[in-house]
Amino acid sequence: MLKSVRANNHPRGGYRNAAIPAAYGGHGDEGQHHSYAAHWFWKDSDSRRVFTKAWSSSVTLFLVPTCLLVEQQSRAIREWSKLRVAELVGGQRVNTAFDILVATPKAFEAAQRRGDPALAWSRFQLLVFDEVHHTLKDHPYRTLAAGLRSSGAQPRVLGLSASLTYAVGKAKVTSALQELCDELMIEHMESASHEELRESGYHGSAIATEVRTLEHVPASWVEGVLPAAQRKPHLMLQSFFSRVHKRESTALSSALVECVYSMEKAAMAVYPSFKSPLQRKSVREWGQYAHGQKPGLVRQLEPWYEALRLMVVSWEEAEEAVVEFLRMTNADKQTDSWPASVKAKLNVFWEEALRDKLDNSPNAFHGIVFVEQRVMTHVVVHVIKSDPDLAARLRPRGIYATASPATASLNISARQVQDHIQEFSNGTCNLMVATATAEEGLDIASANCVIRFDPLVHSGRGRARQAESSHVVLAQRADRPVKLLEQTEAEQLAHVRDFVPVQGAVRDEILRTKQVAWEIGARGVPGKGGATPLVAREHGARGVLGKSGAMPLATLNLYVSKTKALLTEGASPLVSSSATHVELKYSSILRTLVGRGQGRSMKEAKQAAALELLGKLKTSA
Repeated sequence: MLKSVRANNHPRGGYRNAAIPAAYGGHGDEGQHHSYAAHWFWKDSDSRRVFTKAWSSSVTLFLVPTCLLVEQQSRAIREWSKLRVAELVGGQRVNTAFDILVATPKAFEAAQRRGDPALAWSRFQLLVFDEVHHTLKDHPYRTLAAGLRSSGAQPRVLGLSASLTYAVGKAKVTSALQELCDELMIEHMESASHEELRESGYHGSAIATEVRTLEHVPASWVEGVLPAAQRKPHLMLQSFFSRVHKRESTALSSALVECVYSMEKAAMAVYPSFKSPLQRKSVREWGQYAHGQKPGLVRQLEPWYEALRLMVVSWEEAEEAVVEFLRMTNADKQTDSWPASVKAKLNVFWEEALRDKLDNSPNAFHGIVFVEQRVMTHVVVHVIKSDPDLAARLRPRGIYATASPATASLNISARQVQDHIQEFSNGTCNLMVATATAEEGLDIASANCVIRFDPLVHSGRGRARQAESSHVVLAQRADRPVKLLEQTEAEQLAHVRDFVPVQGAVRDEILRTKQVAWEIGARGVPGKGGATPLVAREHGARGVLGKSGAMPLATLNLYVSKTKALLTEGASPLVSSSATHVELKYSSILRTLVGRGQGRSMKEAKQAAALELLGKLKTSA
């Protein structure tokens, strides 16, 4: 990976921009490219010296998707290269000189909006996009890619990812890869070889997945749930209550709803103004609503609302989680009265996975359990600590993205997440319970066991990289069994290896054609009725423009988030020694508008510029 860009000399022909999918043999792993990078700094002193020289003679922007990775990558690069490394995360500014800036895309995007001259695109000679596949999504990477193309700057671009796309089929994979290359002007793709990954210390590709579902436990773990093929995410809540009222839901779902209704009835008798949030608020707000009430019957509904939410979002499959959550929060003293089948999955987890690996692992156990829901990290850690045998052998910690709490009363701070990762790295903790979305923030070389608590959606070996490691799956979807996922991933990788990006005049013509098609799609074809998606998006967001009030900047940011347009910030050409001047530019395929403002402070100037820009957006809508 690093070898491919050392001293601007690509091993396969001096390509300017490259994407490196660090996966092979059908076994993707989010940590492979980090391991491969370490190899070239630690194992190859010549590569380390040449690459360090290349980096020290230029300025590099290293983009990573999470704050956790900012800290991890910064620390690693400092140790490997001895270069000056600065960090940029949300709410911060860079006030020190640097050779390499490690930043989250949102933080760097905010710097672009501010028009920070120290972080202009032209400042950087090399851009690294870690987990570059996010560029294909509605993600800040995609916004930054558009900003880079429109800036006119021409730094070298290096994209890193274990899985460039989750598309299935050669045609779809090829289309996704070409789109990625167009977004970042990628010219070449290269995968780490088996030998290179093995030399770097990664042995995960040799791990065989163990499916540990018991024969008497259904693949979905709970009988009577809605089949996956019939699930419509936008009708999740409606489907749940419809099944309950028609007596088609699981026995536990019916019992849980009956308990909640009973408690709400009691609360209404005491507080006549109380109104149930179940049908008038989103599922994530149920627990928050109860948590915000005064102590009493309504406040006591919080854990029950959270348990019900967990049942709804899991399509009634998380029965064991619901029961253990209520026990953990002391909400239900009679959890032993719930159906015995509820404990089936936990029994598989404890007896068939954890205890087996603890007893039979050839090396000291160092495992990671991946779950889907944040609240499950708390539940699993609680159950382990409540079991005398497991508590004596395991020292668990939980982590997940801290942007929102697990529940209104359960959360962990960013500092705790960092501390837990450090404890896992140094051995103080030997079991990490993490959400799947936090996986990108984990790069622990010593992990030797990965357990997937919830069904896999895509294949992968997780973060187990050591020799003789294990990968255990406790549940698999009927339409996506592990064998099918592994076969699909192997086919995807073969397509990636055979893929050659379109270049030269042909590529330029494709980009021009896409631009024309985008403009037609945005403005519509003259003489033909019907709103196109981009027109409909701006039309649908017009209601936001009338709500500026005393917070025009907040209103403008909300409008931009809905229209998916680009909002940039710069210094206004107006000059005054006694005031701060700001210029905000709104850019979409439909229009480009500028608002200018001045004030005694930067905040005041921004508000004034936002107010003027909102006025122009209203009149030009």
